[in-house]
Amino acid sequence: MKAFCLLLISLFIAFNSALVYKLQEYIASKKLWDDLNPTTYTYVVYSASEIADVESRTTITVTNDKVTRRAYWFKDNFNYDNKITTWVESTPKTIGSHKEGFVAINLDNVYAQCRSNILIQDPIENEIYFETENDGLISKCGIFPINCSDDCFMGVIIESITY
Repeated sequence: MKAFCLLLISLFIAFNSALVYKLQEYIASKKLWDDLNPTTYTYVVYSASEIADVESRTTITVTNDKVTRRAYWFKDNFNYDNKITTWVESTPKTIGSHKEGFVAINLDNVYAQCRSNILIQDPIENEIYFETENDGLISKCGIFPINCSDDCFMGVIIESITY
């Protein structure tokens, strides 16, 4: 019983220290973003499914803190036909009109959703990801449920940020 309790305590500390590190990384990345304070920029969100053999990219353009363009590229390799679908939304009436692609939000909102929807998840039930491979800015924020085997990542993968 004592060994079991020690194991539980060790797991609790390990999960919490990993989460604390991710929170610290989030805080540093968000501070960097706030310090840069660009009002005009573009970022690219990548998504893929290994099972369905598809991939997509959504390019979001923000001008004066508002989304002014959303472009979508989708490649379907499932039937080996490499079918590509593209579209662009570039007027206030059309931005957000397609159901496909990443939602039309600025990076301040991406950071906020990461904090309030992802980083609060239970680390015992989910592998929690927060990465900063875009020169210290957010590159991945999401979860992968522990009991899931394939294509279960829920979150955002940002390939690039240009400002």
